[in-house]
Amino acid sequence: MEVVGRQTEVAQVTRFLERGTGALILDGDAGVGKTTVWLAGLERARERGLRTLVARAAETEAQLPYASLADLIEPVAEEALRLMPLPQRRALEVALFRREPASTWDGRGVASATLTALKSLSIDAPLLVAIDDTQWVDHSSADALGFALRRGLGNNLRLLGTERGALREIIWLRLGLDLRRKAVLDVAARSAGTRFSLSSSHAMVVCSPTPMHRYRSRSRHCSRIGWETLLATCETRC
Repeated sequence: MEVVGRQTEVAQVTRFLERGTGALILDGDAGVGKTTVWLAGLERARERGLRTLVARAAETEAQLPYASLADLIEPVAEEALRLMPLPQRRALEVALFRREPASTWDGRGVASATLTALKSLSIDAPLLVAIDDTQWVDHSSADALGFALRRGLGNNLRLLGTERGALREIIWLRLGLDLRRKAVLDVAARSAGTRFSLSSSHAMVVCSPTPMHRYRSRSRHCSRIGWETLLATCETRC
């Protein structure tokens, strides 16, 4: 994946993947390119042999119990569940809707199971937990991940996330991570006239400063604006 205009940020993420520990958070306003850098980081992590667990949280799913945790664990659930103590396995199976739930969630059991899963999955290779839009991680997933990351974050377990600056305290208060173990990389808005690389086709679109400034203004508070909007703006006004 070629990323134009974000070489500095991608290089810093790459250094973190190669030598860093703890957590690296890409921070910035909506629509500035955090996810593009995050995706480039995922690609480089896999190229360097890191195992990746990926979740892309969404505001519309923030009230769904264990939604983000399921996104992370479900692709490797068979492996993760196999070596777990039975109480933890039952709790995680319920959280993943693989087992009929009891009358209440076993939050402590799910948290312990999450820790066991992350430890076991990072034995043979470094493990990267990658979460896009951490501010929308649901409360139950945040509790389980916070429990696990506080105890397991280290040389073989790392976290790469994105967060929206105005909401940054929400997720970190919920996760309860030691801020000294979290590095923040500010992803600032690019200047007018910046070149954009379309990750889907690697095509390059160059806009004049005026329409690009207008696009930035409209997208500042809307992270869902897609590349189609950018293309339409450039085609009609450049």
